Amino acid sequence: MAFLLPRGLSLKTYRGNQLCQDLQTELVQFAQSRLALEEKDLLESLQGCAEISVLRERGSKLLVGFAAFQTMREQLRGRRILLLFARWAVFNTSWAGHNLVHRLAMRCYAKQRLRHPLTPIYGLLAAATHLAYLFLSKNLRCYWPRRHRPTPAAEAALLHRSMSKIAGPAWDGRRGVLQGEAMWAYREGVVASEPHALSDPDVRAYARWNRRQTEGDALTCLIPLRMDNWMYFAKTQLKRRFNKEEASSLSESQS
Repeated sequence: MAFLLPRGLSLKTYRGNQLCQDLQTELVQFAQSRLALEEKDLLESLQGCAEISVLRERGSKLLVGFAAFQTMREQLRGRRILLLFARWAVFNTSWAGHNLVHRLAMRCYAKQRLRHPLTPIYGLLAAATHLAYLFLSKNLRCYWPRRHRPTPAAEAALLHRSMSKIAGPAWDGRRGVLQGEAMWAYREGVVASEPHALSDPDVRAYARWNRRQTEGDALTCLIPLRMDNWMYFAKTQLKRRFNKEEASSLSESQS
């Protein structure tokens, strides 16, 4: 599945219990340069992850970022399902626009789909930044919470049940957020420091639901990873690429 990676990057995956001391130190230092968190909080959460994807530049071997995914089995409307929880996603801003976390999530999904061909798979995302939530609202047809449609009772119960298992007392089911409790907070994509972003109605909804974002709280979102969502995602990506190429061609013709 190398086609899912941008050119110039290499990928290596690990289980949470396979990280050597040097790699642990490298991941901690990289993460702390981009968000405020304690070393022990990061390392403890990585231990329970089924897959940690580490991206590097091919030539320099420079760390570009990493994403960590946790899997768990659940029930929805009496049927067994599989949940993929994106526990961490930290990347160098120089690679912004390449959708690295989403590419890695697609790879993780593809692996699980091969292992469980008939099991419905859902994604869990703790959106600690409005940028993470905007990716859902701009690229997917179905996800929760959505500002124009209430979360169905069964999906809301699934969110509460699964996040209670994952986060324990850090899960605030009433507000639908994973509480950071000031232990971590992203330095980018924070509404309080980017008030211009509130011109987008989805950002305003995010800010309303996640009022304590500056304390590290993350809005927890549920995404059905089914064909209609993948098709809609592919359509938006193709449309965005076409518009970008068209704008580039127009710019060249005018220069």
